[in-house]
Amino acid sequence: MLRSVLYDVLRRDQTFFYHRFQTEYRAQPRRGLRVEWDYDSLKAILKSLQDQSPAKPLYLIIDAVDESEDRDRRDVLNILFELCSEAKCRTMKAFVASRPVGEIELRRSRVQNSIKLQDVTKSAISSFACSFLKDLQFTRLFDQATEYIVENAQGVFLWVDLVGRALLDRAERGSSENDIFGFLRSLPKDLKDFYRHMFKTMILEMRREEKDIRDGIKMFRFVLYARRSLTVSELLHALGVPDDPNTAFPHLEDSFERFIPSKQRILFCGGNFLESKPHNGTSILASTFQT
Repeated sequence: MLRSVLYDVLRRDQTFFYHRFQTEYRAQPRRGLRVEWDYDSLKAILKSLQDQSPAKPLYLIIDAVDESEDRDRRDVLNILFELCSEAKCRTMKAFVASRPVGEIELRRSRVQNSIKLQDVTKSAISSFACSFLKDLQFTRLFDQATEYIVENAQGVFLWVDLVGRALLDRAERGSSENDIFGFLRSLPKDLKDFYRHMFKTMILEMRREEKDIRDGIKMFRFVLYARRSLTVSELLHALGVPDDPNTAFPHLEDSFERFIPSKQRILFCGGNFLESKPHNGTSILASTFQT
């Protein structure tokens, strides 16, 4: 997170490079063309924002702070507090968005203005939850399920979306309304724990077929490490190509199309970690934990 903040500042104000960045950059060890940044040097560069002159007003907007490493989060928050209160040559404000974590809660008393996102988004999350609960044909437990989701969402729409998908999967198995509600209450309330739950569920469902696991791994490799976003068609074609480079391809008269799986393959082997989004007249793939 620290390096990302600095690079964003540098992209918007190139004069910052000559203030302190350049000196620290030249002092860093290198592996060929790659610079191995020392963590203390990065902190020193960020702190130097307070005495850069001349300098334009700077407004830092940092989202998903809770997803950073504990040490990185703690250091960045401390430096931001120091910068905003002691900046000498510029107006500087920091806007930080995060789920409730200890480092944030401990420092809230020092913040002039704070907004609990879950209070602001409560009605929107309630409407979102109602929309998919109606599709699940919830009747007797509708109000209880809606209230439970709103209370535990903590303002995180992604958690609500993942819960909706999990409940839909359970409903498609023919489960009763009471069983689905019990399943809802058993789902992890923390987003990271929910991802672990999804991963374990995906592995259990694919355990019967080794090819399912291989295709799942192949999908994640292509989607996560591709230089650009892949289309659904490109990923399905990649799945149709054998992993073994020595495998003989079919003759020209034997169509490659019959080796390409359907889009349902992505849903099954991706375990709700992958989703398609419309883009320029086609569908591209993204991971839910990057949204």
